[in-house]
Amino acid sequence: MLTDLVLDRTRTLVFSRSRRGAESIARGAQQRLGEVAPELPGRVATYRGGYLPEERRELEDRLRSGDLLGLAATNALELGVDVSGLDAVVSVGFPGTRAAFWQQVGRAGRDGQPSLGVLVARDEPIDTFLVHHPEAWLGAPVEATVFDPDNPYVLGPHLAAAA
Repeated sequence: MLTDLVLDRTRTLVFSRSRRGAESIARGAQQRLGEVAPELPGRVATYRGGYLPEERRELEDRLRSGDLLGLAATNALELGVDVSGLDAVVSVGFPGTRAAFWQQVGRAGRDGQPSLGVLVARDEPIDTFLVHHPEAWLGAPVEATVFDPDNPYVLGPHLAAAA
């Protein structure tokens, strides 16, 4: 799917649930692109935890500028990184919560632009359930955030963030 979207010059972000998965997705797209469009493999990359801050910034800048057309990422790119101008987001496997799914697909189509959001279901019970019961997640509100305010390891950082 990433290969086809990049061939169509669709700026795409693919979320994988693991580093190995993200690297495999990017590598597979690069190999297939090399066979049909030799100028495009270098415009696909991986984004995951473990990169140095300057490596991450370079990838983010390349994605924002349009130099990268495809980026396979872990949830390291889900929150806190400003990436605009995306046309499509593919989530490989349900990310665990409706909030995480909408956070991922919400990366595309900002500023009222049309976009594509896709869930590629994996062979897992939750994905199978969601495919057969889309109303259980597409029409439902995001989950409530719950934490124990008596936990001192949680309370301090939350108070600091709220200040």
